[in-house]
Amino acid sequence: MDLKFSLYNHRDLPDELRTDLYRKRKITFKDRLNWEVSCIGDCEYDKYDDKNTLYLIGTYADAVICGVRFIDTSFPHMQSDTFNRFFSESIHYQTEPLLESSRFFIDKKAALSLRQLPVCQLLFLAMIDTAMSHSYQHILTLTSKGMLAILKKCGWEPQIIATGQANLNETVYLLKLKSDPFIKKAIQSKIKKNFSCVENEK
Repeated sequence: MDLKFSLYNHRDLPDELRTDLYRKRKITFKDRLNWEVSCIGDCEYDKYDDKNTLYLIGTYADAVICGVRFIDTSFPHMQSDTFNRFFSESIHYQTEPLLESSRFFIDKKAALSLRQLPVCQLLFLAMIDTAMSHSYQHILTLTSKGMLAILKKCGWEPQIIATGQANLNETVYLLKLKSDPFIKKAIQSKIKKNFSCVENEK
């Protein structure tokens, strides 16, 4: 059985899958990382989960294993509002059509039971495929120092646009991630080294 990736817009996301996704997000971002996120019951979602959102979801045996949220930056998105306060100066990143990724997560417990599958790299490859299929050359994202190291180790060398400070003086990085066949090849070559970002996540 393989890890299956599917892309949904907000309207067409099945209710059962939506609930599983939002529950996994709460487990990741509230329960484990203790981020300042909006939760209702056992689900995490916010104002950006709307009609302009695309969800890339990885499932195994019908259970959500990983996922990421995409928003075209011509619409309201996290960097234009929520994340903007992390930076002391105004940042000009809107020089081309961009796809912002946020709420990137991997269910660590489930992924560790799938050690034969490089979940992190497979999600990266699916993100690149999504961006290319929608004619985006770059993905915009905000990451921690740990995630920045994971991207580099997996072969997805980023362009750092700005460095800021999040809660508790955590350094964060605003990145552009190139999406093209050459980057895909670089990541695919790293898969052979069996690096797991789940095991090495900070």
